[in-house]
Amino acid sequence: MNDLIFEGVSTRRLLDQIARLRGWDPSTYAPRQEELDRMCQLANHMMERAWRKAMWPQLTLTRSVTYRPSWTEAGAPYPLGSQVFWDGHYYEAAVDGAATTPGPKNPDWSNCECVMTCGISYERYGIEEIDLVRGVYTLNPDTRADARPLPAFRVAFGAVVQRVPGRPFVAMPWIRFRPYAPRLSAVPWANNVAYPKGSLVMGSDGDTYEAWVDIEAGVNPATANDPAVWAPRRCPRMFEDYVVEAAAAELQTDDNARGRGLASADKTLSELYNNLVRQINQPGRAMTRVFR
Repeated sequence: MNDLIFEGVSTRRLLDQIARLRGWDPSTYAPRQEELDRMCQLANHMMERAWRKAMWPQLTLTRSVTYRPSWTEAGAPYPLGSQVFWDGHYYEAAVDGAATTPGPKNPDWSNCECVMTCGISYERYGIEEIDLVRGVYTLNPDTRADARPLPAFRVAFGAVVQRVPGRPFVAMPWIRFRPYAPRLSAVPWANNVAYPKGSLVMGSDGDTYEAWVDIEAGVNPATANDPAVWAPRRCPRMFEDYVVEAAAAELQTDDNARGRGLASADKTLSELYNNLVRQINQPGRAMTRVFR
């Protein structure tokens, strides 16, 4: 999530625009916190809906992954049958309580590449969606013209890469995937509060920040300038019009006005999607989706 690079808009900007569509002037009207929270909740819902509409190129990551976690000394001893990645190969514990470093000459471990399932864990890599037809490759598809797609299929924990007869085993495939959408918050940061990892706050600059670690009181996200501590979270600029229109429509008390507003917002999102399809000249795609 930290590695995505896209033009974004701040939480405050979204909330101000939603308020204006509702007929409120942000410069003179001070909404209650529960009103801000409701607008932010709707903005998150609409942003996630737009996020999942397509495999937007701006919102995808390309990564080299492994089918199993790497062996670590801290993880030892390993139970019998445990599978790990080490030094470019995959090994299975041949004894219970394997505590030594895997290797071809270590009797506590055996190479398992011929029998293992080549599974990619969505949870381990923060994957929401992979295009199973054009999402798994032998090499980095962003930099290598000779990168070949690898067939994959969906399973409970993620995806399984199929072995291709006549081709060498690919120990570290490359995947192109969409991570989870960011979450925004209208809860203001408080100087006297210590925040646990995963907390979301709105800084004095109007941006949402997520605590990447446990943070002691007094560390201001707006001035910390360290995404490894407070990571900024923004809404993609390309979704701004849709998110504002749809959230403002949901706040309408009149059913007819609400319906017209949502229809207008859906048209905005459809136009954005259709423009993407025209640009990439791909009318359809095979995909799988995972929801939190």
